[in-house]
Amino acid sequence: MRRMLGDKAPLFSSFRIYANAAICCFHKGDVSLGAALLEAALRINPLYDFAIRTKKKYRALYGGPGSVSMKIIEK
Repeated sequence: MRRMLGDKAPLFSSFRIYANAAICCFHKGDVSLGAALLEAALRINPLYDFAIRTKKKYRALYGGPGSVSMKIIEK
């Protein structure tokens, strides 16, 4: 990931890299890392539609607000 975010990827598109890495983490089963990467993508670009939709999708998939796995994703 560091290599992707280095000189080869423009800074303005780094939020896409974080969101795509989040999807990989969710599919791998690492919910906490996926949620953190998704939040990083949304901090860089709070209007990124793909990250917003993904957050809603995984919030629904892993339970509603208050569930143990969703405490990480809630914000």
